[in-house]
This record gives sequence, C-alpha cells and structure tokens, in this order.
Amino acid sequence: MRYDPENNVFWWRQSSFNTFMACPEKLRTRPLVEIPSDAAALGTALHAVIEKDLTVGLDMDGLQVAAYAALEELWNEGVRQVQHGFNTSFAILQNCVFAWAKAEPRENLLRAHYADRLTVEESFDWKVGDVGGTEVRIEGRIDAVEQPSRSSRGIVWDWKTSGRQYETWEHQRWGIQPSFYTLATGIRDFHYLVFIKRVTQEPEVQIVKVTRSEAHWNWLVQQLLAATSYVLSVGFDRPWLTNDHSALCSPKWCPNWDGCKGVHLGPDPW
Repeated sequence: MRYDPENNVFWWRQSSFNTFMACPEKLRTRPLVEIPSDAAALGTALHAVIEKDLTVGLDMDGLQVAAYAALEELWNEGVRQVQHGFNTSFAILQNCVFAWAKAEPRENLLRAHYADRLTVEESFDWKVGDVGGTEVRIEGRIDAVEQPSRSSRGIVWDWKTSGRQYETWEHQRWGIQPSFYTLATGIRDFHYLVFIKRVTQEPEVQIVKVTRSEAHWNWLVQQLLAATSYVLSVGFDRPWLTNDHSALCSPKWCPNWDGCKGVHLGPDPW
C-alpha cells in the first residue's frame, strides 16, 4: 500500500490488502522494513530458483547451486529465526527443488517459455477506479503468466510453500490474490503450485486451481474502493479498526502486539 497525495494516486498490493482485510490496524502499524522469517526466506529462495530455471533452464546441479546461493544471500542479509536455522532450512529447500525438478507443470512451463508464451516475474500497475478525486490502482509482481494457446486459455501461476495442504474451496471462495492477479492480466485461471514442506523427505506438490469471473473482479473493485475511502477519511495518524478474532493476533505473529492488544494483556497472555 502506498499513497501519493500530490498526484492523488493510491496503490494496493494483494499482500497489503490481505492484511487490511484481516486487521486494518496491523497494516497501518507494520514496520517499513521487516526482517524476513526463516519461512519467508525459504519461500523467497525457492522463488528465485524457479525464476532462474524458467528463464535460462537449469540441470539438477544448477538447481542445487542456485538454491544454496539464494538462501545464503538472504541469511547473510538477516533472517528472523522462528522455526529453523540455516541448515534445516536448506534441507527443506533442497527437497522442494527436487520436487520442482520432477513436477509436471515444470515441463509444460519450460515448453511455454521456449514458445515465447511465458513471462516470469511479470509486473503490473492497473487502475481500478476513483474515490473522491483519488485514483485507485493495484500493483504487484506475478510469479509466472502462461499466455493463451490453442489448447489453453492461459494460466496465472504462483509458487507457495506451506506446512499443510491448501483447501481449494477456501481459495476459490475467499482468495484475494487470485482476484488481484487475474484482474490485472485478464486471464481467468489461477493456479497455486504448493510445496508442502518436509524436513527429511521431498514435499508433496499440490496444484490448487482457482477460477475468477467478471463478477469476482467487480466485487474486488468494490472492496478496494471502499477500503481506500476508509483509509483516506481516517488518515494515517489515527488508529484504524482492529480484529483480534484470528490466530495471527498474537505476540508471535503480529509485530505490533506490544503497541496494540499487548498493552492490555501483556507480552504472554496465553
């Protein structure tokens, strides 16, 4: 989320809008620079490996070298250890890379790359409407976009790491990211490629298929305009609404706990 008051332009990213919908005050008070957790660093490293593979093509040795280099760079920059240290994180990353090398979508995506039908790390900046003279836009970067062909109407791809299987119905019903990215590209099919993390064995690889329609896009735009109106009317200096009806409202997962609910309940309320 960012706002340019001089030019009256307001941007939303899917991650910031997700946070806003979960707890507006958490978004307002989030640190400008966040130190990534070990789980976030692992996901970022895997993204870097897949991006490189789909751009230049890598054999198994190349995948492993790219994985170590990506994770090492992130840890050297600083990682907040929540679950795993570097060695365990790299073991999980290695398993994810092995799984990626054998995953069915990899071959199809490489084929699309060589046919010039694949864009990797595609940026977008898309106007969705206006609120009281302020232009509202969405922006972001998509992991991969497989352009339409004779046999496919196109697919928007996103890579995920997770500790458990995704529930397809949850993402079809409520997923914000699929709505953002399909609206920006005009491609209605959105697929998550989920690596379910394992320390001592290859992860299960799950493809979660979500479809969006113009009705979904219209609903997203209505939500975006309403959220923008709220933020602009309240301003950035006064507290926003809070939502503590979530497991994420805790000392472990919310960086603003000590300045919010923690003021009343203390650092360890459970």
